[in-house]
Amino acid sequence: MTNRTPNSLFPILAVFFLTLLVSNGSAQKREWNDKSGKFKVEAEFVDSDNETVTIKTAAGKSMDVPKAKLSDADLAFVAEIETKKANEAKVRYSSTRFFNSLKKSEEERDEEVLEFITSSARERMEGSGSEIKNLPKPDRAAKPVVKSIAFDGDSAEAVVRLRFKGKSISPTLLVRREEDKWLVYGIIGPDENDEIKTILFEDESANPNKRAAVDESSDKSANETRGTEKAAFSVPDGNAAKLFKFIDQTMSSKPAHGTDDLTHRQQVASAVESAANKILRDSAVSEQDKTKAGRFLVDAAMITIQEQPNGIERLSELAEEINRRGLSDVQPYAESALLLVRARQASSESEVRSVVGDVVAHLSTVPLTRENMALAQQAGTMAERLDSAFAAETYAKFGETFRGGEGAAQDVAERFDAMARRLGLVGQEMRVAGVGPDGELFNYEDYKGKVVLVDFWATWCGPCRQAFPNVLKNYEQYHDKGFEVIAISIDKDLGDLASFMKTEKPPWIVLADTHPKNGESIADYYGIEAIPATFLIGKDGKVITAEVRGGQLDAQLERLLGGEA
Repeated sequence: MTNRTPNSLFPILAVFFLTLLVSNGSAQKREWNDKSGKFKVEAEFVDSDNETVTIKTAAGKSMDVPKAKLSDADLAFVAEIETKKANEAKVRYSSTRFFNSLKKSEEERDEEVLEFITSSARERMEGSGSEIKNLPKPDRAAKPVVKSIAFDGDSAEAVVRLRFKGKSISPTLLVRREEDKWLVYGIIGPDENDEIKTILFEDESANPNKRAAVDESSDKSANETRGTEKAAFSVPDGNAAKLFKFIDQTMSSKPAHGTDDLTHRQQVASAVESAANKILRDSAVSEQDKTKAGRFLVDAAMITIQEQPNGIERLSELAEEINRRGLSDVQPYAESALLLVRARQASSESEVRSVVGDVVAHLSTVPLTRENMALAQQAGTMAERLDSAFAAETYAKFGETFRGGEGAAQDVAERFDAMARRLGLVGQEMRVAGVGPDGELFNYEDYKGKVVLVDFWATWCGPCRQAFPNVLKNYEQYHDKGFEVIAISIDKDLGDLASFMKTEKPPWIVLADTHPKNGESIADYYGIEAIPATFLIGKDGKVITAEVRGGQLDAQLERLLGGEA
């Protein structure tokens, strides 16, 4: 599916936005050109495959562009991204398999680990002096997870989270490219005394460019190396205004050279927490500044929450601490953050239903802030994955809650109402109206008593175009038996739609949802967030099923019309 609109209506909780700010993985907009140089667009890279590149404009429009039409500069840019993604995948594979090998028995370890270490490390392993044989076994139950990768030419450092004796640790693997593989040649991590050691698995002469062991590293504590206490940011003295400026600058900072994303996030969180506490200890600050500082305490906890296995407990303790400090205006913010973490971690059906219910109850009693709009969207998305009827009920409740607000809350309420309508369509009649590309009025009465496929699409949507041959096949097979198609285009550029109509000549009716003469957008009325979005309407005018494509459409039409003459 292709996203129809950007997520600006539901901005994510500020702290998660800040987590993205301090990482290196954020998408960047650039100018894209076709080979002729006539077509230019400012957009960000989304994805690519062998033949197509997907980009997204500032307006949120997703476009699938054939690689054959891109300029040489754009192709080189995409090739660089694809190469990096491929290398990252190889580093992740070797890193996780290396640690999984350490969990095995001694004989199995010695045999399996050879596949994931460099040739020089392999020679040493097959000899008698490899340090790999002395490495402790990670806990069997927990899977190793690569949190960040930093490349330096043909070498890389991968920070991997795993558990050792019930404790979460994040050692760094030293990795090097050999032919088409990325293989491990060393590790930086805590020993049994929690001192950070750099251990190389090969002789010093094997790789002149590799990271050398640091003698003084043994004098650093594990916390210092992981950045939780390392003074990467020096919290200044001064009044609240100066400290708030420091917090803003720290949160928008990028990792220093040689610092991985995880370490940087931890450094940022530590500095923000220290600065916020410094403000709260000042008896002269205003209540407004205390509230602001208290919110930053929550932000600091959330920045690294994904790396903390006890994240919910940490936030619960922080919420209690905020309550003890008398920061009543911060309490709803902390509770929202806690619910968001619970929502992201819920996995079973009972957990999902429980947290969604708690979010509904919580939002009915707190200010309708942008963060709480994001929380509602997160809960609604969870409900959608569980059950359409449950999701429709949830969105309807959120719509009722946000209708009591002002400004953006009203817009959000309308969007939630629309999503509730869409998710509750099965078994109900569907409103179908609009105008054609030339502005002619459409009359749905002509389609009563027929089986109708309503298809929301756009000319720039690759998956939509790919689905057309199957729709055409079914249209030709079942049209004489009472099958109709209503294709509702959400193209903003009606020129693109006109060109498509002239070239492809679809045999079914096409409506232009964004036409100036169209009194109401049906896509907006039903909260269509991604396309293609399809609905099959039975002869009784009621929706039979949603998201019916490919073989699903074939089967439904065979069932409904296959036996008719």
